[in-house]
Amino acid sequence: MNMNTLPTKITITDCAAASDGGSLVLIASNLENKEISIHLDWSLASQKTGMTQLYVNDVAILKSSPEELSWLNLLSDADVNYSYENPDEALRNSVDTMLRGAVDEVLSRVKSDAYQNSVRQQ
Repeated sequence: MNMNTLPTKITITDCAAASDGGSLVLIASNLENKEISIHLDWSLASQKTGMTQLYVNDVAILKSSPEELSWLNLLSDADVNYSYENPDEALRNSVDTMLRGAVDEVLSRVKSDAYQNSVRQQ
């Protein structure tokens, strides 16, 4: 995806946390129901080497770029909607709260000095 093909709205439908020290994956869909994978590499190894990185559909997003800002805005404005069919209402509310927390964590980390001041990809 480039700046001309960014979605106008996304919905977060699932998330996962890796056992590598903090990496997070958000699964989203755009208005056309196309799946988008948003991955924040926050592994211990990446933190140690200053190589933490945000990816969208496996493409690195340049730090402090207009594209990064657009993705952060999309995440900030994203809806959350648990993607499984017919969950119990209490489960849906619980999972939607967890999804919102995962989005907020990605936003917090990408906006942090530790991320923004880490080694920039070429």
